[in-house]
Amino acid sequence: MKNLVRVLSDLKIAPLIVCSAWGVGDSKKDIPPWFRILVDYSNIGVAYRDHERQEKILEASSLDWVILRPTGLTNSEKIQEIKIIREQYRKAQLDHQQKSPSVLYAGLPVK
Repeated sequence: MKNLVRVLSDLKIAPLIVCSAWGVGDSKKDIPPWFRILVDYSNIGVAYRDHERQEKILEASSLDWVILRPTGLTNSEKIQEIKIIREQYRKAQLDHQQKSPSVLYAGLPVK
């Protein structure tokens, strides 16, 4: 990510849009306790720690960026409506019966 940020900065390419995960960074407090245990004590935590590092590099950069934190991704061909929850309305829910997946929009710095 550091190399990508450097190259995009040099070439003045923006914004960078990154797919992270719900429960990374300040959204960790919003995930259900059972999912937090998975993140903290299973192999899924490796990917979450990578996302944490990725987001910190972006936040420290001078790039314009957007971080998306989907609550769930599927491999379905069915077209579904997507709910976009901006940072100030952060409370998403993980519900397998949910008709529309949510995406947390973590922000686009304004220069």
